[in-house]
Amino acid sequence: MSANPAIVSAAAGPSNVAQLFGVFAGPVVWNAQLVVNYAFAAYPCFDHSVRRTQVLAGWEHQWIALLIVNVVAIAVIAIAFFASWRAFVYGRAAHSESELLDRYARRTRAFGIVGMLSSGIFIVAAVGTLIALLVAPQCSI
Repeated sequence: MSANPAIVSAAAGPSNVAQLFGVFAGPVVWNAQLVVNYAFAAYPCFDHSVRRTQVLAGWEHQWIALLIVNVVAIAVIAIAFFASWRAFVYGRAAHSESELLDRYARRTRAFGIVGMLSSGIFIVAAVGTLIALLVAPQCSI
């Protein structure tokens, strides 16, 4: 007895975890990026609530850490966009005689669309944060 091709193609689709990652990774990673950037950028420039004109001793290389955080955030959001794109392509291509599998394909396509929109918006925000890091001077008065 051979397997139903519709069931086999549904099994090859993106997992629920991948679909949820595609939808929620963008806002979560961007929020984490902002929190880490604020902590790493603000602490070396303030000593007990007093503004400093130069970076606190021992924190001279914090700019590299900030750059790494921003690049990793952009990479994770790009991976989330790819996961959503994969779900969208699968949902668009999947056709079945089974109503249950057809509902799964429609839901997968919807998750793909929402994930691509979410990741697209937040990758623009993350790149904007990286540009601000590159342009703004450290401990400016």
